[in-house]
Amino acid sequence: MKLLLPLFFLLLPFFSNAQAWNLEKCIQYALDNNISVKQAQLQKKISEKQVTQSYLSTFLPSIDASASYNISVGNSVNMFTYSVIEGSLQTITGNIQASMPIFTGLQQIYGIQKSKSDLAAATFDAEDIKNNAVLAVTSSFLNVVLAKEILKVAEKQLQLTLEQVSATEKRVRSGSLPESALLELQAQKARNEVDITNAMNQIDLSVVSLKNLLLIPAESGFELETPMVNAATLSFDSSQSFNSIFKAALATQPSIKAAEARIQSALTSVKISRGAFSPTISVFGSLGSNFSDQTKRPTAFDTTYIGGIFPQVVPKDYKLVPFGDQLKQSLRKMAGISLNIPILGKGQRFTNEQVSRIQLESKKLEFENKRNQLNQQVTEAFTNARAASQSFKSSLKSYDAAKQSYEASKARFDNGMLSQFDFEKIRTNMVIAESQMLQSKYTFVFKQKVLDFYQGKKITLE
Repeated sequence: MKLLLPLFFLLLPFFSNAQAWNLEKCIQYALDNNISVKQAQLQKKISEKQVTQSYLSTFLPSIDASASYNISVGNSVNMFTYSVIEGSLQTITGNIQASMPIFTGLQQIYGIQKSKSDLAAATFDAEDIKNNAVLAVTSSFLNVVLAKEILKVAEKQLQLTLEQVSATEKRVRSGSLPESALLELQAQKARNEVDITNAMNQIDLSVVSLKNLLLIPAESGFELETPMVNAATLSFDSSQSFNSIFKAALATQPSIKAAEARIQSALTSVKISRGAFSPTISVFGSLGSNFSDQTKRPTAFDTTYIGGIFPQVVPKDYKLVPFGDQLKQSLRKMAGISLNIPILGKGQRFTNEQVSRIQLESKKLEFENKRNQLNQQVTEAFTNARAASQSFKSSLKSYDAAKQSYEASKARFDNGMLSQFDFEKIRTNMVIAESQMLQSKYTFVFKQKVLDFYQGKKITLE
């Protein structure tokens, strides 16, 4: 036990570091474990199987084998010898059939194209779900980072209050300040402690929200690696225009590509339905044989004379023809080619073509709807990022001014030239300004990442 305790404390930092999660790790974990992402991947696998099946259906023949065993009692006809049998008759029949379409109005070729388009749509759907998961994790991650920054502000304010309490106690004892000044600072200390408690609670709530997105148990250990976000490097690129961002989004967003793939799939469906009006040509063949327990061959003969003059050989004893010999003797082979010309199908072919054309128009409208939604989303993201940039610049200036005012007021307060009430008001203004600056800072970071996302850029905080 004495040896285990030092070892535990030696390894504790290692385990602590192993629990630290940065944004990239959170995103990757979400993509590996998100239920919706897994479902989309399964749907993609189904589409892959359907592509494979469309190739097999087009280029491989259909081959089937069948066998039957029959027994009859009473008088029956041996279909293999065409003789009447009294008693029981047992027969075995086997067949192998093969067929392959040669021409089907290009329906099978179009079927391959359709399955490929469906696979592309499923692939882009999976990417779209991944993108949504990435945005959700990024937003939740930044909420945790912001909550931690707010906690740091609260802790710093408490430390400043403690320093003022210590200095004020000395001045109260010397008689230069009334005791009410110390009581006010002690009340401020209590308020700072409440702020710290609230900030810690907000961290816990933000972490739980992130854990829920990652499907991590709430009680499990979880520590985030706080990124270094330099405020000086945060700026909105004024050279970028909405049109350039929207053009990039149209070229990169999987939701648009999925809608385009579905239009292509619907177009091939129209071609398939039109191919149903075309004649079809198929080749086929079969191989079969039979066995009967009443198929026998003579093994001994008697010679009789008709009219005492003409000899006649008459079988006397019989033996069952072996199974293999019967299969060879009864072997049947057949091959052929068939032509099927559609004439009247109760209007089903016409209906199928009309429905496929309606579905094509529906997919085109779906694409336009997706395009309009993307336009609205990019417009909102562009406007929000630009507004967040201005808000961050303003809040940063406000914080710098409030900080300078606080530093100047602190010197006046320490020299007894400023009342406790006025000093606390100035310090409160600085705390509010710093909190607003942090809030606008991480809001701008997220809004800028959303804008990067629509341009197909990887989301990272580096």
